[in-house]
Amino acid sequence: MQGKRFLLRSFGVHYLRMSSTAPDNREWVEWDGAKIDVDTLVKVLHFDLHPDSLVKDPFRNHHRPSNVKTLFGAEVRRKD
Repeated sequence: MQGKRFLLRSFGVHYLRMSSTAPDNREWVEWDGAKIDVDTLVKVLHFDLHPDSLVKDPFRNHHRPSNVKTLFGAEVRRKD
């Protein structure tokens, strides 16, 4: 890692509590004390929602370049 820069994000500690041992057979799910559904839990664990605020697209880069390099070094235009 010497000389290479990378971004590290830390979200601290969160509290997940369910009424059973698995999300598919539960009556309720709590994330940091708030009741949420299983779809929301999956989005949080996939980092589609911010774990603190449950806001959508928390890591979207508003100033990212329109061209990116591929694995083999070719430069291509973003599709998103």
